[in-house]
Amino acid sequence: MSSSDVFEKKDEPFHDVDELPSDYESERDDLPLFESKHMQQTTIERALAYSKVMISKAILLIPVGTQTARWRTGQPRKSHYTLIGCLVFVGLLALIVVSRPSPPVVNETNVAIANATTLPLTYNRILSASMLFGITSPTYKRAIATHKRQAQRWGYSTEILQRDEGCGFWTKLIFLLNLVGQELQKPADTRAEWIMWADADAVILNPNIPLSIFLPPPDLPHIHFVGNKDWHGLNNGVFFIRVHPWTVSMFTSAMSFPICHKDVDLGGNVEQEAMRLTFERENGGSDDKGWRSGIVFMPRKWFNAYELFQSEIQGSDYYKETINTTVATYPGLKQKHKYEGGRGGMLAHFPGVDGEIRQGLMDDWMNLVEDEWSMQYGSVNSTNSTSDPVVFDSKTLDWDRNVTANGTSMWTLPVHETPYLNETTSFWNRYREAMALSLEATSSGVHDISVIKSALDLRIALADNMDEPDKVDEKVQHLKELMKTRLK
Repeated sequence: MSSSDVFEKKDEPFHDVDELPSDYESERDDLPLFESKHMQQTTIERALAYSKVMISKAILLIPVGTQTARWRTGQPRKSHYTLIGCLVFVGLLALIVVSRPSPPVVNETNVAIANATTLPLTYNRILSASMLFGITSPTYKRAIATHKRQAQRWGYSTEILQRDEGCGFWTKLIFLLNLVGQELQKPADTRAEWIMWADADAVILNPNIPLSIFLPPPDLPHIHFVGNKDWHGLNNGVFFIRVHPWTVSMFTSAMSFPICHKDVDLGGNVEQEAMRLTFERENGGSDDKGWRSGIVFMPRKWFNAYELFQSEIQGSDYYKETINTTVATYPGLKQKHKYEGGRGGMLAHFPGVDGEIRQGLMDDWMNLVEDEWSMQYGSVNSTNSTSDPVVFDSKTLDWDRNVTANGTSMWTLPVHETPYLNETTSFWNRYREAMALSLEATSSGVHDISVIKSALDLRIALADNMDEPDKVDEKVQHLKELMKTRLK
């Protein structure tokens, strides 16, 4: 069975039976939602129940491991035991993390939309995470140094895994689970709020870009994952996760996927495909409605721009449409590039690029960035930063701490000289307005099935297609027309 066949009808809308007329009949009432009757349960009750289920599953599946000689991914039998052991650990961790008293959960989305304001971005407690072990090439060590440079620039903490945990493809998720668990143990006012993951072959080209501009504003607290897609679907080489019990349950479900769906071939990037299929699930999670309502995809070029040397896309329609807009040359670069971002772009990523080509491109970028950084700060290891997080104010230009570009060809531009502020502000405004429209269309008193269905289709688009604004705008316009003609 292929992974694409696991969940049929994945484009069905979110819904809750409480939102629909009594005579409305649906084939499935278990899809993700924002206004769920299950949300009245406390966080403790839901997380405890879920973690107990995961522990039970892992324990019951241990005998299966004794009969399984090898994973589909080629990992030896001990990886099976390792993954099961990690699931038990994560379940126990969830029991500890969420067992402290917590107020009843309210409908975060309704409250957020009702009180929506143009709040400045104030996420200061961000953790930058990656891993690098078993690699002696200085190229990747320099790449990790660019992650640290950006973190120091803006006062973020960093966590780099430097030892082999023996978990193969699953090391990334296990490491992130551990980080989230550690942060959740801390007082709320001192823990990290978000974690950015970036693979070791991702180079921070412009450390002057603060990570907070990519995160949902405080009035959208239901969003817990900010990622991006490529021609294969989800790419988990660079993404953001909120430090929250939602993240614990999502990663736990992704790690358990090969145990619970042994007939599904996850391909080569097993943990990435497991995450993608977890996002498409229509059950699971603390409210048994899945995780889809907590995710959003941004345009990949913003914080995960590729060098387009992947063999599988050469000659494709995407390649033909994109190649003429890529950065091929730039003052200070020695090699021919195919960078799909633009001047001032924050990051370059090299998934699927041949090793020798990749290393040459990475070194070329880092030579440029390190030279420019020395021009701005006097040393490649200096940032003129303090250890305290920067307090951002969207009404001023203090975000860049008065960094100025030394010449017209500078790549490492201050953030206010890039398109990022306008683009991300517009992105979240579009999301907020579309969500408000959907909530209005499904409010109490609305009994038109076509309007409700259109509103819930819009929510699907907000989860799946915010990186394709035309698709979201089409859903918005359709819903507005229906509301105008049918809700008179």
